[in-house]
Amino acid sequence: KLKKLSKSFGVLAASPGRTVRTQVKQRLYGYGWQQQRAAWLAENPICAMCGKLASVVDHVVPHGGDAGLFWDQSNWQPLCKPCHDGEKQRQEAADRIV
Repeated sequence: KLKKLSKSFGVLAASPGRTVRTQVKQRLYGYGWQQQRAAWLAENPICAMCGKLASVVDHVVPHGGDAGLFWDQSNWQPLCKPCHDGEKQRQEAADRIV
């Protein structure tokens, strides 16, 4: 019944043993994302923060599971893994504190 209600309201209900975040990740970061990511990085290969080779498509504004924001290419930026996992995460953590 919870799954039926969640579909009606566009909200994900976590299955036993799975978090909502895991379900969002599985729903959005699938094969289609891998294809789009590879094509986009081929066209945007330079890290926006340090100028090195990018390997991550970062969402400038965290999408929080919003598919529209997730697929909006104007919300994407190319980052290398060290910048994404370091500076970008620090920025997002600081934004959450404010």
